[in-house]
Amino acid sequence: MYLPWPDCPCSDPVEARDDLEAALRALPRRARAELRRIIAPLDDDFRRRTLPDPAASSLSRWHASAWWRQRLHER
Repeated sequence: MYLPWPDCPCSDPVEARDDLEAALRALPRRARAELRRIIAPLDDDFRRRTLPDPAASSLSRWHASAWWRQRLHER
């Protein structure tokens, strides 16, 4: 469940997923695979709780470069 918590630096799921993606890029292959295994159910949950934003990919290259930036969600 995504609960807003104003003091949490990870309260924006898009920013949090960006951080996870940066970690994935930095990790060695074995650790990256393990983290992907952990992240996969969270990504599935985020997809279930959000809707595709048909206009997102046309907003910017940044939006178009990651699927989680192309979702409509509560802010």
